Amino acid sequence: MPGGGSFDEGRLTDTGWNPHVEASAKGDTFVVRVDLPGVERGDATVEIDDDALVVAGERRREDRQEHEGYFTTELEYGSFARRIPLPQGVDSEAAHATFRNGVLVIEMPLKPEARRGRRVEIREGGGTEEAGTQTTTSTGSTSGGAAPTGGAGGGSPTGG
Repeated sequence: MPGGGSFDEGRLTDTGWNPHVEASAKGDTFVVRVDLPGVERGDATVEIDDDALVVAGERRREDRQEHEGYFTTELEYGSFARRIPLPQGVDSEAAHATFRNGVLVIEMPLKPEARRGRRVEIREGGGTEEAGTQTTTSTGSTSGGAAPTGGAGGGSPTGG
């Protein structure tokens, strides 16, 4: 597909190059880092929809070398796009992005209710009263009518 492409599981399929993406929650912030070597700040865009962050742009690179009296020029270019799913609770309205030395960093605060991880209180082990009640209930229900009443022979449990 010349000059374009299509999404395939978050990657652009026709360019042969997709930038490396690292996404993680650090404290109360969701951070996405995208390595964009050879991309200028003005050649990349960041868009946020309801549940994803989309980083797209174009990479253009020209490599000129002189070899024994002649020049060679290699051009490398192509579009890229990455779609990064956002976790629940990200405040995308407060997102901000910085670009430095070919690295794009997007930060978004996590709402307090979205933060994962919590401390679980460890209580003293359950008393014998609870265990005794469970055993009695279990034993009572087993002996109170759970016995088969008509086995394969069709007789009664008393043999009659």
